[in-house]
Amino acid sequence: MGSIPITRSNFPPSTAVLALLGSLVPLCASGLEVTDPGQGPVTLPAGSAGARELSGVTWAGGERYLAVSDQDAALYQLSVRLDRQAGTVLGAEVTGKVALGQGTDLEAIAQAPDGTVYASDEVGPAVRRYDAGTGQARGLVRVPPVYAGARRNLSLESLALSPDARTLWTANEEALKGDGATNRGAHGQGTPVRLQRLRGDGRGGWRPDGQWAYRVDGAAPFFGRAPSGLVDLAVLPDGTLLALERAAGIVGMGGELPSAQVGFRSRLYAVDLRGAMDTSRLAGLPASVAAVGKTLLWEATFPGLNFEGIALGPPVGAGERSLLLVSDDGNGLGQALYALRVQTGARAADRAR
Repeated sequence: MGSIPITRSNFPPSTAVLALLGSLVPLCASGLEVTDPGQGPVTLPAGSAGARELSGVTWAGGERYLAVSDQDAALYQLSVRLDRQAGTVLGAEVTGKVALGQGTDLEAIAQAPDGTVYASDEVGPAVRRYDAGTGQARGLVRVPPVYAGARRNLSLESLALSPDARTLWTANEEALKGDGATNRGAHGQGTPVRLQRLRGDGRGGWRPDGQWAYRVDGAAPFFGRAPSGLVDLAVLPDGTLLALERAAGIVGMGGELPSAQVGFRSRLYAVDLRGAMDTSRLAGLPASVAAVGKTLLWEATFPGLNFEGIALGPPVGAGERSLLLVSDDGNGLGQALYALRVQTGARAADRAR
């Protein structure tokens, strides 16, 4: 999108003053710390596979990552070289593409130890299991019927698999029809979504195992739109659930002549289920529902980049893990990666029960 003359930001002042390429000051929560090494976004070329509109990413071991797109039923193979001390990206390319047997609007992906992957699809909505080598669909993970009330293009945007592969998490992007308003409908005051946990039986079967309300931060409407939603999840080795939120707005570009671009605010939170109400039996979410706790770990505002996917990667630094974000290049935006580091050693495991 082109530059738009404007004199103010549609994001709260506390966010507008952040460095456009990321906050370099880590925010801590009970021993959990996310550090931004300050590299900035790294362009990810489409390559011969023509990778575009990547909306989810997962680590597949070593330098291998897998990504999905919200525009085609395909699995994209990525090679990402990391500086194992700094956690920065040394090089990245798309190395291949595998057609998937089923899928329409794939938004998130999780790698399983057995060589299969899980991907969430906003159409259905659905979570499917695929053979990562052949792309053949290997089964359907049934989510509770309440998700049939998802609004168009605001459905299952997130997916995360625990390191032991026994717990799967997903969530809708903005409120279900029976749960409240979207951020736009709430005039920028945020929107409630449902975090869904599923337990695996070790043989590919899954059952619902708890559901909790999560309140997405608001963002002021602009040009008649106000997208602000939960776009992906990640699970740390101790079970801590991380939530990536994305909001669109206008960011000031500085300089002598006031100008701005359409930009996107990214926020990363640690989720705390303690004290939250299990919403599994609720047909609709009341305004008074006890939602999960959220602790802000990192935030940044990016002109022209819409980061929608996150993956926990290999060890980096001293006892840290890599976190890699991928941006969706739809609507003329850029396709890029963004590297963070997370310290995982001192977090209480009961934050994800």
